[in-house]
Amino acid sequence: MANCWNHTVHNWLKNHVQERIEVKGTAKTVIVMMVSAFWHGFYPMYYISFLLTGMFVELSKDVYRSRALFSFMTGLQKRIVGNLLTMLILNHIVVLFN
Repeated sequence: MANCWNHTVHNWLKNHVQERIEVKGTAKTVIVMMVSAFWHGFYPMYYISFLLTGMFVELSKDVYRSRALFSFMTGLQKRIVGNLLTMLILNHIVVLFN
């Protein structure tokens, strides 16, 4: 999903930050999100929002890996539920700015 947001920024973060970091797993995602937050500015809510977004990205990877648990749902149902949950979580994070 992140690669659909802003292609140029996604490619830059992937090629110049993510692929050059030696750590693995959640720490790598959080570092990339913190670089992105630094790029956006010095407001504390950017860092909190990007940190939470990085954690939810890692959570979504775990849910995707356990997709066999959701075999009772059709592909369309999985997409609808996934999109609704994503919008709910991101709106919950972004409302912190207000």
